[in-house]
Amino acid sequence: MWNTGPHKQWNYHSPYPKSKKTVRERRPRLFRHVRMPNQASASPGLPSDRAPIFTAFPASPSHPKTNFNDPSTPTPKPIYITPRKVNRPGPVPKTDGPSLFPKSVFNEPPATPHTPVGPSPTAIYFAKKEPMFATPPAIPFPFPRTMRTKQQPPAANPLAGTARPRTGPQRVREQERDARRLRRGVVHHRNPIVVQAEAAANVNALLEANPLAQQMLAAGALDKEDRMLLQQLSHLTIQKAIRSQVDAGREEVERAAADMRGHVEKIEKHDKQAQVLWEEAARRAEEEKARLAKEEMIRRAEEEKAEREELLRQATPVWAEIPLFKLQYAQLERERTELMEAELRRKAEADEKQRRERERVEEMLKDIRRRRQEDEENKRLQRERREWEHQEHLRFMREQAERLAHLRKEMDQRQRDQEALRWQEAEAQRQKEAARQRQEETRRRLLEEAQRQKDAARRHQEEIRRRGEEAKAKEGGRAANAFKLYEERWAMLKQQDFKMNGPIRFFEMPWPVFVPIVSPADVTEERVREFLFHPLRSSGKTRKETLNSDFLKWHPDKFSVQLPKILEAERSKVAETAEIVARILINIKTEEDNHGC
Repeated sequence: MWNTGPHKQWNYHSPYPKSKKTVRERRPRLFRHVRMPNQASASPGLPSDRAPIFTAFPASPSHPKTNFNDPSTPTPKPIYITPRKVNRPGPVPKTDGPSLFPKSVFNEPPATPHTPVGPSPTAIYFAKKEPMFATPPAIPFPFPRTMRTKQQPPAANPLAGTARPRTGPQRVREQERDARRLRRGVVHHRNPIVVQAEAAANVNALLEANPLAQQMLAAGALDKEDRMLLQQLSHLTIQKAIRSQVDAGREEVERAAADMRGHVEKIEKHDKQAQVLWEEAARRAEEEKARLAKEEMIRRAEEEKAEREELLRQATPVWAEIPLFKLQYAQLERERTELMEAELRRKAEADEKQRRERERVEEMLKDIRRRRQEDEENKRLQRERREWEHQEHLRFMREQAERLAHLRKEMDQRQRDQEALRWQEAEAQRQKEAARQRQEETRRRLLEEAQRQKDAARRHQEEIRRRGEEAKAKEGGRAANAFKLYEERWAMLKQQDFKMNGPIRFFEMPWPVFVPIVSPADVTEERVREFLFHPLRSSGKTRKETLNSDFLKWHPDKFSVQLPKILEAERSKVAETAEIVARILINIKTEEDNHGC
């Protein structure tokens, strides 16, 4: 409500006292003055006809355990009269809000009069050689939710109890001003200059408590590297405070989301139970209505039958007892009975038609209720989707905030790295200028040494190439001799009239290897493969043809013909070695076939 005068609001602090009559008249009316829309006022001299506000809860999904009334009958809702606002003093605002920085002597509340106040803290003074910071450290936005008061930056040695008066008219005026701002919904942040000054004072206190900082300050004037280190320490302190608040906010949001999910699930379960109870009550009501209609139909049929019999009994004339007219009367009675039965059938058909029409209307009502339930379900799903989208948006905003904080941290780190890199580049430039003469002196000597090494390396490579060519020529000659000897000995073994100076020994056999062997273990797959597929042994044959030719020589059935030509004492040894060669050839042939496929 508005006070008298165009320039005053309802919460305007008036310095003049009001009369008791005005205050009594403007006393707010609470629930005892509530009246229903269809309720009449109490008449004098008569008992009170005021109805209770709540007789029963309405039948809805939110109240599953209540009695279900007719859903078509609207339940009257109580009307609550909003109490008028009274010109009363507002609450005292809380001026000590949360701070981003650790508690220190600079942001402690002033002591009460009954509490003994200790000596003031020791002042912190720095040498006026170079300023520690070019500008006050940056403060994160937004500022804490506190009221703006007229504050001044704290001095180097602040006194306890000077932040705000505890008593006196000035305290009353400040409280009234803060209360007016709160009632109007105005929220002010703290003065940035004061916050920055408090941050600088807190950083100075942290530096005083840090032994490393004290050691650096005691060493003398701060150079560029020391100032960078101190600035990094201050930034880390501020970032730690910001991160702690961000983590606390994230935990609060996650906790609220988890509680909201549980509350929504509980409400959904409650609504489902209420829906089941509502449907059961509606079904029972329909059954009861059908039973009553059937009983009413039976009762009416019995009453009509009794009335018809009574009418027949009363309408029977006297002449109907005469034998001459009895036959005619019976005929008339039959015709009348047929007419009455036809009328009853017509009424039954009309009742049946009316019943079918009523059932059709009930089906339509059920369809309407079903559609309404589907609409409510769709609305619930849409509401859940909106809540999910809201949660996703909150999560996305948290991720964006974290990403921005990470990017800001990376930018700060990149700036520090660039500054350190510039300092390193300058130092490297000085070292480069100092070492340029030494490099120029050694360059000539290194070039001469490199030229000599290059000439020696060239001569060494020529010598190696010449020796390699000679060794290759010798090896090719030995390989050609080995292939020739291998083919000649096999040709001699295959002759029918083979004759030599005695039986053949183990080492005289034409084995498919380059090195001489003395035991079956000396025959390996690598040596056989090297002998078979040597470039000098191709003689116009493919690998498959060469492999098939040698396999026919060492096949156990083919090679058994050559065993009588071997020395009897070494036949078993030769047979074992030949079997090893045959297995190796089979393995090589299998691999070649697989690669060929």
